[in-house]
Amino acid sequence: MKGALKYLLLCLLIFFSFFYGAASTPLFDTAEGSFAQSSAFMAHGGDILTPHLDGKPDFDNPPLTFWLQAASVKLFGMSEFSFRLPSLLSACFWMLLIFFFVKDTRGEEMAFNSVFIACSSVLVSAFAKLAVADVLLNMFLAASMFAVYRHFETGRRKYVYIAFAAAGLGAVTKGPAAALVPFVVSGLFFLSAGRIRQWLKAAFCPVGLGIMLIIALPWYAVQYAQYGNEFAVGFLAANNPEKLGITTEGGGFAYYIPLLLAGLLPGTSLLFSVLKRLRPLWNDFFSRYMMIWFFFVFLFFALSGTKLPHLILSGMTPLFILCAYVFNNHRKKILFGLPVFMFFGLLLCLPFIIPSVAAKVNSVAAAEMLLEAGSRLSAVYYIVPAASMLAVGVAMSLIRTLSYRTFAAVMAFFTVISLNVQYLPLIADVKQAPVKEAALYAAEHNIKVNVWTSNVPSFSVYYGRNADRNLPSDSGFVFIDADKAGKTDRAYVTIRKWSGYRLIQVAEEK
Repeated sequence: MKGALKYLLLCLLIFFSFFYGAASTPLFDTAEGSFAQSSAFMAHGGDILTPHLDGKPDFDNPPLTFWLQAASVKLFGMSEFSFRLPSLLSACFWMLLIFFFVKDTRGEEMAFNSVFIACSSVLVSAFAKLAVADVLLNMFLAASMFAVYRHFETGRRKYVYIAFAAAGLGAVTKGPAAALVPFVVSGLFFLSAGRIRQWLKAAFCPVGLGIMLIIALPWYAVQYAQYGNEFAVGFLAANNPEKLGITTEGGGFAYYIPLLLAGLLPGTSLLFSVLKRLRPLWNDFFSRYMMIWFFFVFLFFALSGTKLPHLILSGMTPLFILCAYVFNNHRKKILFGLPVFMFFGLLLCLPFIIPSVAAKVNSVAAAEMLLEAGSRLSAVYYIVPAASMLAVGVAMSLIRTLSYRTFAAVMAFFTVISLNVQYLPLIADVKQAPVKEAALYAAEHNIKVNVWTSNVPSFSVYYGRNADRNLPSDSGFVFIDADKAGKTDRAYVTIRKWSGYRLIQVAEEK
């Protein structure tokens, strides 16, 4: 591919991967709904230092993401796109950081391949358009980690200061855990290179530590001064251990290995090429650094026993670069295309899988949503996965003149466009559209509605006010899920019904 054309195609891929659907897809609960509700509170004159959820201080995340979302809402008004704009821009800057770092250290071709693999990743595509803190965090993490390696290469102190500054910004994005990966990975890497003294001087550099503390410490100090032990327990003691994976939830390798394989699509097969070349990769300082970074993150969270998909994002940047490192040696189209072929094969089988899954779940609401999703998979649905499988198969076996790079680009576009044009909108429409419609209905008719269901903070965003989360003692309107609707002992009338949810009017409590 010619230079201008390949960058044009990369921009087109980024559009479909990051931006397509960001303005039309309803906010996902609970994460997006929680961030959007807190940001809307700030944008409309609420406390700008302390995030609030349901009218109460919420210490789950530091304020930087909320500030950026609130500023976006102030500039562009209340909309899904406004809440997601900081994540979208962060994803773009994340890709630019990868490109320029790899270009400076390994050349333009590998830089282009790294970004192409990254922005076509299913996991990155899904998170890039979510109004949460994870993409912003990974942008700062990449900046910090790249600066560490540039210091290793050049010995220049400015990279130490950049690494600390980025870590400080990460700490006001997601918490002190943002400094863990740069500290541990850099220490292991410098130790492996026999340069532990250089690491000690950099890791405990007074100026660097001062920069990080100047950026991060003021917010923590103000919150502790205002809320005392409530903040200390709510944020430092409870939430950040969860961000580090120190929980009792079940997870482990059985969760993260499938997530990694699926999240790397369409470049899944490149992971096996990386694993086959571990020894030569270790012999090169650049690829060794990426290996230590990836394996530390993956093993840390897999061994910690969590089931949080966003955690693995912290190790995806080096994996994308390692995949680009082996890309030119991975030239068998059938190996690259097989995971994509299997992906579309699974999607083709969804109409047959969904009814059996719905019959086995214990939740009436979940079963209704699954059956609703299945009912929307009409005969037309089969066209996309079947045509994609046919195209992938033809490309793998018959088109001898198609270059390997062009073949990989075709796989990327098939995966990204189908995911963002057909499947993510379907999931959002089934899971989140009822929440949005009920809230807008209540706001339009100016009725007081309580929410008595699983956590759906996006309801309050669309409703324009905080909804009480209980059954009213007197007669009133309630947004309720199908499970709780079947268990209430109060007489009620169904005002509107969706798959999984109901808007009801309950009788007065006797």
